[in-house]
Amino acid sequence: MRWMKTAVQISCPLPLITGAMDLVLGARVLSATGAALPAEALSDPVLNSQIRFWGAIWFGFGVVLWVVARDLHANALWFRLLCGVLFLSGIGRAVSMLQFGLPSPPLIGATALESVFLYCCGGIQMLCARANSPFQPTAFGGG
Repeated sequence: MRWMKTAVQISCPLPLITGAMDLVLGARVLSATGAALPAEALSDPVLNSQIRFWGAIWFGFGVVLWVVARDLHANALWFRLLCGVLFLSGIGRAVSMLQFGLPSPPLIGATALESVFLYCCGGIQMLCARANSPFQPTAFGGG
């Protein structure tokens, strides 16, 4: 399980950095990721508000993931919930790709990370917890 803790902690800076970028840059961050938007769209107050709001949520996700990764065994349920939320976000990106086409390569990579890597980590963590422990984790981490 040590390798998983390390892998998850290595991935934590991604939501922290990109969430902070969303908060600071607002809609301008979309241009940095390859979106072809007219200049007036980048100054739209609704779009900027939404980007900054979801950037704060994404940044907070990174903080919570870091805290949970410190002890994956004790925080097993929280970890699996976070992995499930991230998996759903990857599904949302995949649906967008099917509807509107492929985004820039960094977003394709993010989709793979969201829909495969952490989802698999959550499943592996659950299997390891069952195989190595006489108890089943109860609601919100305890034993």
